[in-house]
Amino acid sequence: MFFDFPGIFTQREVAEIEKLKKQDALTLQEQKLLEILRNLDYGEMRIVVKDGAPVHIEEIKKSIKL
Repeated sequence: MFFDFPGIFTQREVAEIEKLKKQDALTLQEQKLLEILRNLDYGEMRIVVKDGAPVHIEEIKKSIKL
């Protein structure tokens, strides 16, 4: 909350800031995606996105260059 400095923000501004903060919160799918990416030492992944959210990840196991 932004009540550290009383009088600087109006109640309406505080409500708008809180609304924006909630919009920036990660979904469970986004949190899981970040966890998987951080645990990947090296490699490639294909991420399937539906309606702006990740729904499926495919880890590419084998690639053969001729």
